Amino acid sequence: MSDEIRVLDRGFLAANTVSVSDAALTVARDLMSSVSGNWIAGFDWAFARRHKLSPTEDWHEIGPGLDLGGFARKRIPPAAICRAGTLEYVVKIPREIVLQSKQRLIDVDPTAFSKLGLR
Repeated sequence: MSDEIRVLDRGFLAANTVSVSDAALTVARDLMSSVSGNWIAGFDWAFARRHKLSPTEDWHEIGPGLDLGGFARKRIPPAAICRAGTLEYVVKIPREIVLQSKQRLIDVDPTAFSKLGLR
């Protein structure tokens, strides 16, 4: 993990700016096993999130936090791509959020909506 927080194009962090636990990498591998095409797993910060339990229900505000999704490879700066075995992933967390983190570690958090957190 680098001591420097380098933010690249489109808000991606330079590779290895934060660490990712084995448990969080397993979650990313599981997600990517169901994705086809040229996509890379991405740990992505959102300042506001909301969801519905069904189409007829009201929105529930969740608040800020970390999510996991996929990013098209062609939209990612090559210097942002991290590797853990065969898994490629990126991290897109604002610098000010990373600076608030004590360990700079993405890990599984059973209490979080996405089941992921930044420690």
